[in-house]
Amino acid sequence: MKPYHYITPPLLIRTHICVLICDIDPGAKIYKRDLKQAYRQFPVDPSDYRYLGYYWEVHFYFDTVLAMGQRNAAMACSRSTAAIMYIHRQYGYSGASYLDDLIGVSSPLTANIAYESLHHLLLELGLEENSAKACAPSSCQVVLGILIDTRSMALSITAERLAEIKILLISWLSKTSARKRDIQSLI
Repeated sequence: MKPYHYITPPLLIRTHICVLICDIDPGAKIYKRDLKQAYRQFPVDPSDYRYLGYYWEVHFYFDTVLAMGQRNAAMACSRSTAAIMYIHRQYGYSGASYLDDLIGVSSPLTANIAYESLHHLLLELGLEENSAKACAPSSCQVVLGILIDTRSMALSITAERLAEIKILLISWLSKTSARKRDIQSLI
């Protein structure tokens, strides 16, 4: 039997973020940080190098970091970012992670400090951040495809995402059969 590793689905992450917001009060600030090429920042155990090599033009090449498509790469990345958020929580801040996305929730008074603290934690751990995807603390933030407004305590779908969903549903109307994987992706 193949071993499968559990990665928390986005729905549970968004639910956790909502619980954190409710614990803080309406008007809580949400901030996000993102790792640049996250998989490529996490080294592979040297005893596994033999599985990651290839031979080309009389040379051997070995990949020494995680690569997209490796069976356990998503799980390893997810566990690593969960560890980062665990450390961040030890500093007294709240948040969650999903693969390479680090999402924090804080009161309006401490949000900027928490946001900078997470940045410095990434630097301290030697991880490179994708600064273009960093989102400063705000009471209205898109988290894993859902717009969360902490002032009105509302969740909504962005207009862009709604358009994507409509196009996807229209394409499904003409299908007469589908693979299990396609149906799971649709859901």
